[in-house]
Amino acid sequence: MPSDGNLRIVLFPFPAQGHFSAFLSLAAHLHDAQPTADISIVSTPRNVEGLRRRSSSQTRYLRFHALPFVPAEHGLPGDAESTDAVPPLHFITLFEATESRSLQDSFDGFVRDLIADAGADAARVCVIADPFLAWTTDIARRRGVAHAIFVSCGAFGSVVYHSLWNHLPHLRAPGDDAFCLPDHPEVTVHRSKLPPYLLHADGTDRWSAHHRRQTSAGYDTDAILISMMEELETTGLRMLRRTMGVPVYPIGPLVRRRTEHSDHTGDHNDDYVKRWLDTQEERSVLYISFGSYNSLRLDQMVDLAVALELTGRPFIWAICPPFGFDIEPTNGGQFSAEWLPEGFEERMHAKNIGLLIHGLAPQVSILAHASTGVPEPLRLELCAGEHGARRANHRVAAHGGPVLQRPDAGGVGRVRGGVPRELAGLPGAGA
Repeated sequence: MPSDGNLRIVLFPFPAQGHFSAFLSLAAHLHDAQPTADISIVSTPRNVEGLRRRSSSQTRYLRFHALPFVPAEHGLPGDAESTDAVPPLHFITLFEATESRSLQDSFDGFVRDLIADAGADAARVCVIADPFLAWTTDIARRRGVAHAIFVSCGAFGSVVYHSLWNHLPHLRAPGDDAFCLPDHPEVTVHRSKLPPYLLHADGTDRWSAHHRRQTSAGYDTDAILISMMEELETTGLRMLRRTMGVPVYPIGPLVRRRTEHSDHTGDHNDDYVKRWLDTQEERSVLYISFGSYNSLRLDQMVDLAVALELTGRPFIWAICPPFGFDIEPTNGGQFSAEWLPEGFEERMHAKNIGLLIHGLAPQVSILAHASTGVPEPLRLELCAGEHGARRANHRVAAHGGPVLQRPDAGGVGRVRGGVPRELAGLPGAGA
């Protein structure tokens, strides 16, 4: 890469498919704004390989850099470099690995070399990192480069998530189901709706320690970019600015351009899903997802399956194991049929009524297809928590569809005041 006067922008997403998609959208947005900038996405080797495969001729402006990473050195399976390769019960091991000293040193070396390539002008280098990789602020400060954090979900949910981990307010009200956030007393959260790993956090556990390290580092960023627009989340953005104390720039909603990079998929490829959707009538298919890794209790999963079969309505269900269960090697690495009514998946396949996708779904392709189209309110995204819900809102809104959300299936729990008033009157604002 020759030395020139161009801006060098480094994008560092957390290794999860939704985060990769958001950063690819950000890269396209930055390229539109700064067409001469050199834009690089950094990640671990297996993730970089996957990102390259998902790129197209429309993203030749993107560069990719692989940081050395050996999963086994961190207690991970040999191919586990992203969340889709790790059972949810062991996510914390991956989170901790992404802040390891070896990864930090490799990233520091990459930034150092980039500065040298820019003619030793650190002012021409900017790092934009994921909130879960806020440790990058330390390297940016040491090297004298600009730093921003890119938030790919909603402002309000980010504030609640930040407060829950930073203050652990559920410990202050041990006998009460409902409690207020100490830094935002107008917000009430229900203990009964917190995910287990947060409910059991006491400040000394691994999850608390990880989040607090990243939260503390995040205050040193120069700015926050968020995939939202001021008109849709005035309240949440005001809260986020007050919480972080740095400029917050809403630059969204950013939605991927399908011509630029392909959908990620689980065990069904994009073409297979499209062929199945092509067999359905327009505006007839329900799309059901609780987020990439969130799910339901076992009894709720069975009840939903029974209800879907009774309706006779065509559906696609991006399904994960129920809460408390993982896909284990002892089961051949397969989704257990015992988690659904007997013969359910086979009956849905035989009748061509339902398609179950185990793992990651080609969500953009599904939402853009005519069989899940508007104006009928049949495109349902049952999202677990603010983290996935707002990202889903962006995708659904981009294709003109309403959304039904179930925001108490995980994430930040049920929140009073959780739907900002700017969204309250919009179709699909929540339920």
